[in-house]
Parts: sequence; structure tokens; C-alpha cells
Amino acid sequence: MADFQEQSSIEHETTQKKVSSLDLELGSKCDLDHLSQITNQFKRFALYDDLKNLHTMVIPELTKFEHQMIQNHQKIDQFEQVIKNLDEVVLTK
Repeated sequence: MADFQEQSSIEHETTQKKVSSLDLELGSKCDLDHLSQITNQFKRFALYDDLKNLHTMVIPELTKFEHQMIQNHQKIDQFEQVIKNLDEVVLTK
């Protein structure tokens, strides 16, 4: 039982030393000003789920718009053909 307590005490001291050294190391590597700058930068970026939701909302609307543009282009082509035919008829008379 004493061996277990000794071993546990030694492990506890070793862990405490490691935590203390990591705490000191972290303090020397990360400044609060730097941390706040990094945090502010994260606010600029969206999460993947947000982008996925945006994609599912936008793509169908873009597809509808593209379809309308194609239909309008076809109507313009038809209108140009009608004008061309009308010009030919007027020129022949």
C-alpha cells in the first residue's frame, strides 16, 4: 500500500511539473493581444454547415434564373428572325 501511495505521489508530482512547464511555455508563446486578433479573424469565416445551407438555398434560385435567361435568349432569337423576315417582305415590295 505504501508503494502505491509513493508511486501515486511521484506520478502526481511529475504531472504537476509537466503542467507547470506547459503553462510557462504557453505563456511565452501566446499573448492575449495575439489571441484576440486570432479570435477576431475567426469571425470572418463561416462554418461548413452554414456554407452548405447557403449552397442548398442559392443553387436552385440560380438554376431558375439561368432557365429564364435561356428562355429570354430564345425569344430574342425568334424576335430577330421575325424582324429579319419583315425586312425581307418590305424590301421586296
